[in-house]
Amino acid sequence: MPGGPGGGRSDEGVSGARRILEGARRRGALYAAGTTPSDGSEPLTAGVMIFSVTPPPGKAASAHALARRFPAAGRQWARGGARTFSTETLPRVGPVRRLMGVEEGELADGAPYRLLVMHTVVPVPGSRRVLVVLCFSPDLPLVVRVHELFDTVTATFSFGYGPPTATG
Repeated sequence: MPGGPGGGRSDEGVSGARRILEGARRRGALYAAGTTPSDGSEPLTAGVMIFSVTPPPGKAASAHALARRFPAAGRQWARGGARTFSTETLPRVGPVRRLMGVEEGELADGAPYRLLVMHTVVPVPGSRRVLVVLCFSPDLPLVVRVHELFDTVTATFSFGYGPPTATG
């Protein structure tokens, strides 16, 4: 999947992102969306998926186990590679567990891929269930900007009841 400045952005890159999002829906994603520029602006392709998981009785929802269960492209993470685990605080949620790293593997057609990924494990209030918010991008050269984007997206997460309200 092409990515990053000078990465030869093409219809192939867009169709690769589309395959990932369609795969997320097949794997039971509650939500899946992505973006890629079509106006010739600075390239940044990214996506987000949300999965709901209820851990087995007596088991915790480990960020590492959930990242292995929910890779961005529907394949297992390659062995090795740098991963960072942390506990963060989302403004309207509270403490969450987070795993960031690079997912490497092969798509179903055998094409190799590398994606920046961020898995954020959000506990559902009053439930054993957790939501896994998975952000991804093939734009490895833009790692700082991509992580800032992922932080911004996940910071907007909240649980709400009733009609949505505007925030300012």
